[in-house]
Amino acid sequence: MVKYDIYTAAYYGDVDRLKALLIVPDPPPIDAADSSADSAEAAVAIKEREAVILANAKALEDKLRSVGVITVQSKGRLPVRFGLGYRLRVLDPETSTVDLTYKLSKKEPLIPASPLHWAVLGRDAATICLLIDLGATTTEPTCGILSCSPEQICVANGMKNVLSLIATAQEELVIRKERAEQERLEALEKKRLADEEKQRMIQSTKENPGDTTGMAQDVNPEGYEEVDLEANVDGGDDL
Repeated sequence: MVKYDIYTAAYYGDVDRLKALLIVPDPPPIDAADSSADSAEAAVAIKEREAVILANAKALEDKLRSVGVITVQSKGRLPVRFGLGYRLRVLDPETSTVDLTYKLSKKEPLIPASPLHWAVLGRDAATICLLIDLGATTTEPTCGILSCSPEQICVANGMKNVLSLIATAQEELVIRKERAEQERLEALEKKRLADEEKQRMIQSTKENPGDTTGMAQDVNPEGYEEVDLEANVDGGDDL
């Protein structure tokens, strides 16, 4: 089985292959129990984790903005490389009315395009949604002599359904980002309140070392067996 590169996988709608090529899992969060043992070591570990997350995000952004050509390999034939091409037809010479459509082209020099450009040409909904969800922009022009965005390809090729799909994917992405930001702020506020309560308890203990108010009390410190004196009032023999 042929393992596609990013651009070819985007064109053919190989979502699993795209995920493997684009997504690098972030390191696991620092365990709260471990971080409390040594605050200095925990601070270093947290900064290292944040640095890895930022590096992963930058690497993903670079891949989404990168450009390349696709490779098509038919059974029993040598692989053929395609770039982004176009067809221009003059409909009315007097008014300079033309019809422009984008397509695959073997004409050299091959024009590279971004993963989202190839996904739009391939018209695979799952691939387009994945790339937009990961941060690909629909208005980013491709490099090379042919400068066009994924949205311009949709308009030129009359792909109204793909344009609608892009709009929906972008709206859903905005909603998810807003929800994630709200959850992040709520988590920060919860942590702030917990930290304030912890500091209050520590300060209270320092100011009143013998004060056990609010702490669990041992109602039977000697460990004697407790007996219910009223349990057998009406039972047994009279003395």
